[in-house]
Amino acid sequence: MFNLNNDYDLQPMTYSIKSYRRRESSIGKKIAKIFVGLIILTVLAIAAFLLFY
Repeated sequence: MFNLNNDYDLQPMTYSIKSYRRRESSIGKKIAKIFVGLIILTVLAIAAFLLFY
């Protein structure tokens, strides 16, 4: 995702932040975040159920 070479230092910081925010606010990223959140909640629910069972 990020270019760790010297080219990254040559880019303006505002450009990298804007491009990062624009990629982050895409629909695919939102769906992926919601999906990961549901998986984490499911795992926590199963763990809590097994602990208190």
